[in-house]
Amino acid sequence: MKEVQGDLDGAITDHTEAVELNPTFFEAYNNRGYAKSANGDLDGAIADHTKAIELNPKYTSAYFYRGNVKAQKGDLDGAIADHTKAIELNPKYTDAYYNRGRENQTKGDLDNALADFNKAIELNPKFADPYANRGIVKRVKGDLDGSIADFTKAIELNPKMQAMLEAKGYSTGGQFLKDDPQRETMSGQNLNTNEVIDLETAVAKNPDDLSARTKLLGFYFMRQYSSQEAKEADEKHVLWIIKNHPEAAVAGLPYCCLDPILDEASYNEAKQLWLDHTKASPTNTIVLGNAAQFFLIHNKDIAEDLLKQAQKIEPNNPEWSERLGQLYALKNGNGNSTAAKSLEEYEKAQSTDTSELSRFHRLDALAKSAFEAGEIKKASQYANELLEAAQKYPKDWNYGNAIHHGNNVLGRVALKQGDVKQADEYLLKAGQTPGSPTLDSFGPNMSLAKELLEKGEKETVLQYFELCRKFWSMGGENLDNWTKEVNAGKVPRFGANLIY
Repeated sequence: MKEVQGDLDGAITDHTEAVELNPTFFEAYNNRGYAKSANGDLDGAIADHTKAIELNPKYTSAYFYRGNVKAQKGDLDGAIADHTKAIELNPKYTDAYYNRGRENQTKGDLDNALADFNKAIELNPKFADPYANRGIVKRVKGDLDGSIADFTKAIELNPKMQAMLEAKGYSTGGQFLKDDPQRETMSGQNLNTNEVIDLETAVAKNPDDLSARTKLLGFYFMRQYSSQEAKEADEKHVLWIIKNHPEAAVAGLPYCCLDPILDEASYNEAKQLWLDHTKASPTNTIVLGNAAQFFLIHNKDIAEDLLKQAQKIEPNNPEWSERLGQLYALKNGNGNSTAAKSLEEYEKAQSTDTSELSRFHRLDALAKSAFEAGEIKKASQYANELLEAAQKYPKDWNYGNAIHHGNNVLGRVALKQGDVKQADEYLLKAGQTPGSPTLDSFGPNMSLAKELLEKGEKETVLQYFELCRKFWSMGGENLDNWTKEVNAGKVPRFGANLIY
């Protein structure tokens, strides 16, 4: 439950106790590594995943998650090596191909990135993200028609991709807008030395050449982790953009964020610039939104204040309430009070949103946040609404999620009310989902299954595992291990599947 509530420190403590009791418990090391990485302790996470591998050299999950952490640290070669090992152990590991593709893409190795995205799509044709990333790679390589086709498919599988792509500068047809900072950062990753010199010269002559600066940000972004010179150049351009063009689209991208761990002084300088801008332009919601994005990871309280400010200016714009709901979900380490805030903001977004499809997509978050907030009646209401609305959208990418999560929430409600038999029925209904891009990749939620195991409902949970195999083909190893543990009278540590 601690992972579900966002209590990462508590989860780490539990996993530590587990390895102290059993120093060969490789899964506990792996789970602690996952919790540490989510808590920002990347070095500690790598150490734990490495220990899990030492104890079980064929433990696919440990290689996968260690690769993810290495990518976060900028060790792309190490990340690629770990994801390659995960693929060797499980040739059908879709996420490993996808993540390795993104790492190759960041390195500028577009041919290998394309091959990895192709394989991820072959293994899971309903996974939208590889289509979107493959579309970006194809565009950089000059294949405009292929790029448009992939963006169209990504949006077909996940309609939310449309808003995401447009926010990054793509049109809904897959073509790039004239002013496209995402495309320019991507093209900047492949610059050679002479091109970098030319762009720096252009910026020196015309400091307002945002196109040149944006390409340079793409070049320096990953190199800053291995080169002091690149780090200093990156910080110079980020600080200039924040100071002079806080309203620019690139100012709201990750390329324009700084990390206080890498350079506290530069981060604090950028922080002060954003605070000055938001004070000078207190009604400019574009500036407020860009600033909130900058503070989202390292200064959540400031991000919260800025989003509230934007919400006050545009009370009927569901974007601000949605982003606040997500922010409180990230801060969900304070128990019911934070979950209640998340629920309140999601409800505001729901009340102002005029899109029926968008409202359907939000019901999942509403049901979960209501349950975590202890609002059992509302949780039941939203879960039932979710299941009812799903019948209108049987071909929507979120249909399978709705069936799965709606029944899971209703089962947890039934269990809280003491009706174990009804909770069993809802668990099996949750397992009867046709799947979704998310469920097919990351797997089912195990919160209700865990709670039923604690009530002794072993047979029902084992049936649920078998139902989940029908859509989670890449999760066979996990399901096999969990089945063995349940048959041995244990309650598995389901790790991230208590959160998904």
